[in-house]
Amino acid sequence: MFKKLLFILLGSIMLLGCYQQKQESPTKGHLTVYVSDGYLSLIQKEALRFTELYPEAEIEVMSTTTREAIVFLLNDSAELILTDRALNEEENRIVSKENLNLRQVNILKDALLILVNRKNIMESISLEQLKQILTGKKKEWQEFSESQLSSPIQLVGCGRNSGIYELVQNHLLDKNSEMMLDQIFSSQSEVITHIANDVSAIGLTSMASYGVIRSTPDTAAVRILKTEVVDSTNKVQTYYPYQAYIYTEEYPLHFPCYLYFMPDRSELAAGFSAFISSAVGQKIILNYGLVPATMPVRLVQLNNEGVNPK
Repeated sequence: MFKKLLFILLGSIMLLGCYQQKQESPTKGHLTVYVSDGYLSLIQKEALRFTELYPEAEIEVMSTTTREAIVFLLNDSAELILTDRALNEEENRIVSKENLNLRQVNILKDALLILVNRKNIMESISLEQLKQILTGKKKEWQEFSESQLSSPIQLVGCGRNSGIYELVQNHLLDKNSEMMLDQIFSSQSEVITHIANDVSAIGLTSMASYGVIRSTPDTAAVRILKTEVVDSTNKVQTYYPYQAYIYTEEYPLHFPCYLYFMPDRSELAAGFSAFISSAVGQKIILNYGLVPATMPVRLVQLNNEGVNPK
């Protein structure tokens, strides 16, 4: 009799465990999302709207570096991440070696902003000039007469674990060049703050990071440089990183952002990813000042509220 009761009890526990495991669905359960620096506020807005629609879902959003977010995912310590770059060659080798069922979803376009202190009165810069600053070939502001500065150039930015660093290194510089940062910061907001307080500084941040603090004194104390581009008629055109120019890719420093998850690891991760890719989730991205990637966009719907260059 005792053995029979024990068997029934163990069976009940096993059934209960199976039942509890099935509590998660695409709209139910707990999910922690790791996002690259600058996207915390955006994904929090997405999570808030998702949980309003699906109250049985609980979503926690954590900010970290791009490299760490990817490491968390590949080490089975994260179920969903948002990154400001695609997986690199080394990371893709791990995915292939471990035979991971990894999904990549392009959800938005962002852009790199070139920031200087407000007292630096130069208005625009070419990509070639930017590369010369990034690689240390131009080290003095007096080489840019329009800046009306004579001090050494202070190039500031985030370190190697950031997506911004890899974007600059892989898309603006060649393999034989390296970005020569004078000061390294742990977040893009710190980069903006430093530029706001150092007239000699220049740095690159994402539009998302700039947008998070656009109403603060720090953003009022920096200037966004226009980017000079030579068009098909050999004329120089200048572009601010407005949503419209990012959408049409006329602004050259645009880049995609991705969600990564493994469907067999978390149904809720798949559900939340699908929501961000939907019309509702993409509208949140549009209103945030960035460019949706998965839904058709009419150009007239884009506005310039994401960036205030002046």
